[in-house]
Amino acid sequence: MSENSLQFTWQLVKNTFLKNERTFWRKILEMVLALALERTMSKQRILSSYVCKIYWGHGINGIESASKFYFGKHPSQLSLAESAMLAGLIPAPEHRSPLRDRSSGKTFQARVLKRMVKFGFLDINMALLTVRQPLYVRLRRPEHADELSDASSFSEL
Repeated sequence: MSENSLQFTWQLVKNTFLKNERTFWRKILEMVLALALERTMSKQRILSSYVCKIYWGHGINGIESASKFYFGKHPSQLSLAESAMLAGLIPAPEHRSPLRDRSSGKTFQARVLKRMVKFGFLDINMALLTVRQPLYVRLRRPEHADELSDASSFSEL
């Protein structure tokens, strides 16, 4: 069981099964449940469940809602550039949102692509080509229009 795999499982348990209280016993229960999930679910299923549950910023939960919110399309239609930008949001979606700071989308997209090259999932030429592509982020929900009005799209800086 790898550390990253267990981290996703732990977060899935925390977000799905438990209340947000900070106690020693809750941490113990998180660990036990995470280990049980690791034994019963495939890593692919855990990761899929995790991205379908997590927070993506701006009141959005789940990858399908995030994909539609940021790009106006289903996750299966996302480009590598768009997918990498979304992956870059995961650790701090509000802080890293390209709707709040136009350069954030490209900055964190580049970091994800760099890690993909480092771990052999992508070659350097494809990563460079991808990071050079403009990103067009769309504001898909009208209730956010006032707070994010001038940041609804951007291209490579």
